[in-house]
Formats: sequence, C-alpha cells, structure tokens
Amino acid sequence: MLGQFPGKAIENDSNGLTYPQKQLSLSEAANKHQLIWMPQNVNIDDIDDTDYQKIIKHLKNDTRVIQTQPSEITGQIMLRLKQITEQSSNKHTETISKIMVDTHVEDFVQAAELNNFLVQKQFQSLINPFDNQQNRMKQYEKRLKDTQVLIIFYGRVNQDWVVERLTEATKLMLTDKSAIHSRIIFVAPPKKEIKDLKQRLDFLLKGIQLLDNSDSEQILPNNFSQIIAATEKGGVS
Repeated sequence: MLGQFPGKAIENDSNGLTYPQKQLSLSEAANKHQLIWMPQNVNIDDIDDTDYQKIIKHLKNDTRVIQTQPSEITGQIMLRLKQITEQSSNKHTETISKIMVDTHVEDFVQAAELNNFLVQKQFQSLINPFDNQQNRMKQYEKRLKDTQVLIIFYGRVNQDWVVERLTEATKLMLTDKSAIHSRIIFVAPPKKEIKDLKQRLDFLLKGIQLLDNSDSEQILPNNFSQIIAATEKGGVS
C-alpha cells in the first residue's frame, strides 16, 4: 500500500528509505506477481515530499497498481488472480505438444479411452478414427500437419494395418511440412507378441517407439511416462 505520505523513515537505512519505499524496493527485486494498492483519494499534486511525489508519478501507469476505494480491494484482488490463472493456463496450452491418436474403427472404443486419459492429464489430444473415404483422408492429412506426437493404436486390428497406417503417415511427413517429432505405436489388449512387429519396423521405418500395454487393461505408468517424454522431444523421429 502506498498513500499520500511517504511513511516513517527506517532507522540507519543507508538509502534513507521509508518503510513503504523499502517494501516497494523489495517487491521490485522479487520475480513474483504483485499488486500495489493506492487509495483513490491520493492526489499527486498535494504530495509535499518531492522524491516521494516522483515515485508516485512513476507508478501511476504501472500495471501492478490499483487505485480504488477500500471496499473494492477484495474484488480487485480476485479479478487479478483470475487474470493470472488464465495467463498461466494459456501459456501451458501454447507450450505442450499436440497429440493425435490414430485408430481403426475396430479399436475405436479402447482408443477413445486412451485419448480421454491424455485429455484428463492436460494434453491437447484428439482421436482420428480411420476412414478411407476421400474427404476423411483430407481431414486426416490436415490434422497430421498440426500434430507433434502421432500415436497409432494397435488393439484388435490386424498388424498389417498398423504398419500400413504408419507408413502412410510417414510418407505424408516427408512430402509435406509436418510438426511431428515423435511416432508411437501403442499396443493395447489383447496380449500380443511384438517381436515380429519390431523386426518389421526396424526394416521399414526408423525411430518408432513401441509401447506395449497389451498385458494390462490399465495404462501402465512406464508407458505413460514415455508418452510424456515424447511430448517434450524436439526434431523429427
């Protein structure tokens, strides 16, 4: 709080500061959100202390300052907290990677559960059910350009479809500008042996992550941590 008067001087202060001025100095040195209240009846022209008058003039247009009646302080504080929360939320949204869960219609229900799980964990994730109709393919290509992490869902669908889908997505990455930096095959129940799939991927495609969750109905912590790690990586996989 800063008012009409500079306040009581601090004894033995080398800079001759008053207590309010010292508080202001400390707040400016701190990298924290701040709020300075100034009573509405403060009149700069009526301030006798020249140095203090300069400080108040300087602060008049400072975004940290609110000049209201005492009864309005609580409302102003709540409004400022809401603004800070919204700014932090927007900043988080801008920095996290966009995920697309690509699935065959046969695995749509399970894939939707994975997608909902990611959304609940505050990721920007959407699900893309496979459809070979031309208009759907155009939509898929458009979504792919705006995706950083591509997850191919491998549940009950045939393994050949998974490889074909991943190959098609990789072709789109190579022919068009794409933001994708991580490609993942999420292996869901029923239980599978993925040795053959690994060999096919090593022969055809490089840099693919295989997350085997086929032996559990729940998303295993290790697999989820690898998805998180994938969202933080840069560069094309």
